[in-house]
Amino acid sequence: MLNLSGRRVLITRASDDAALLARELENAGAEAVVFPCISIEFFVDDITRARVAGALKDANWVAFSSRRGVDAIVNLEVAVPADSAIAAVGESTRLRALEAFGRCDLVASGGTGKSLGEDLVESVAQQGQDATTTVVVPGAEAGKGDLEAELNAAGIGVNKVVVYRTLPIEPTTIRVNLNDLGVDTVILASPSATKGLLNQVKVPEETRIITIGPTTSESVQHAGLSVFAQATTPSMEAILEVVQ
Repeated sequence: MLNLSGRRVLITRASDDAALLARELENAGAEAVVFPCISIEFFVDDITRARVAGALKDANWVAFSSRRGVDAIVNLEVAVPADSAIAAVGESTRLRALEAFGRCDLVASGGTGKSLGEDLVESVAQQGQDATTTVVVPGAEAGKGDLEAELNAAGIGVNKVVVYRTLPIEPTTIRVNLNDLGVDTVILASPSATKGLLNQVKVPEETRIITIGPTTSESVQHAGLSVFAQATTPSMEAILEVVQ
């Protein structure tokens, strides 16, 4: 059993998205400190609503690369057609889809956008769906695009609709020193979180920083800091594993 006793970990996710990670860290014996470094802005205007409704009308699949995509569809009050299959990038997104839509037909085996794309390609082939298959991806304004790349490479039609964006917390007048927060580990899950952290906190070079993937790691290194460890996937299990 994983034992993180003695660790005091800074969680930089948005406040309403930090509870699950905090709970898992505490279950493993760590002390979690929630320190939001990003905020989420959902697009709920009529233009976005019409664009999403039009895309979903002809969707064979609706693929969510984050639970935020599900939240966005709920906020827009647009129905997912009963004959459109739903795919999720991981367990958290699957649970949110079940809560919102009552179903989830596929969960990525690797917990990444790339693996979700690969699994969707395989599922489409197994089901005998043809080149007219359309996958709608409700996603972030500046998403990585790994999911869409995998689908495009297989000749599957992709319709990405931008439904939210992630913003770093704005710079504060006085940045606190990370040492004053009493943490020994920082978890960063996006370049926006890296920027939001540095906008608020003075981070010593020797800080023990955990990232969830190469894009986030690059943002940390670009800021002149070092990555202590990078999770093999963005899954909860992989993140907890590298915290110890």
